[in-house]
Amino acid sequence: MSALVVGIGINVSTPKHAFPLELQDLATSLYESEEAIPDDFDAHLLVVSIVRTLEDLVEKLPDRSFLSEYRERSMVLGKRVTVHQGKERYQALCVAIDDDAHLVVEDEANALHVLSSAEISVRLES
Repeated sequence: MSALVVGIGINVSTPKHAFPLELQDLATSLYESEEAIPDDFDAHLLVVSIVRTLEDLVEKLPDRSFLSEYRERSMVLGKRVTVHQGKERYQALCVAIDDDAHLVVEDEANALHVLSSAEISVRLES
């Protein structure tokens, strides 16, 4: 890999009610309000920590040593989801993350689909 582009948005002090209704059960914030932010909070240190963590992960990409932790921390494995793939939409169960870090889902006809982020949007069902 010669390049990696990562976009990360961090809500620092956004109260739950400020998120759109459809996101209130999904979105979160580090702190519930500006008043709740500790005096010693430093956004620059947070960014440095995130960048260092990403650098460590990038080093693990070639040998795939990140995969076991990635699978352990997955929020979707074992969950039912709605897959949005182009104009197609279907319900599926997230059954695995393969060795290329692609999500593997099983649709209602028990067919397996290997998904990559470039082609799908997965939304957890409520």
